Amino acid sequence: MEIWITKANFAESNQCKSNSNQINIMKKNLVKFLFAATLFTVACNDASETPASAEAQTEMAMPEATKYTPEMVVNKKDYTCGMPTTAGISDTCHYEGNAYGFCSAECKAEFQKDPAAALAAAQ
Repeated sequence: MEIWITKANFAESNQCKSNSNQINIMKKNLVKFLFAATLFTVACNDASETPASAEAQTEMAMPEATKYTPEMVVNKKDYTCGMPTTAGISDTCHYEGNAYGFCSAECKAEFQKDPAAALAAAQ
């Protein structure tokens, strides 16, 4: 049995290979597109769940109702540094049934080392 390859048979064979290559390229491009679309979707969902700024995080962590005002504390000045509580209360603590306001966590920590001495020194 002899096989004769003619120009027509050769061209048909090359065309099939060409179509097969095109299909493989299209499959690869489809996979790339689906991967990129999935990444985009995941990234967008993560971004929508996080607060936009540090201010938003602070507001979420400490609602307005829990913020202390100068009227809510017994001291008019920070016992550690002398700063007036009207300038802003960053932190508070309770000692012997009273609420004391402080300008920073550091001042509060210093007060908590010996509250009785701090109160005596202020008077």
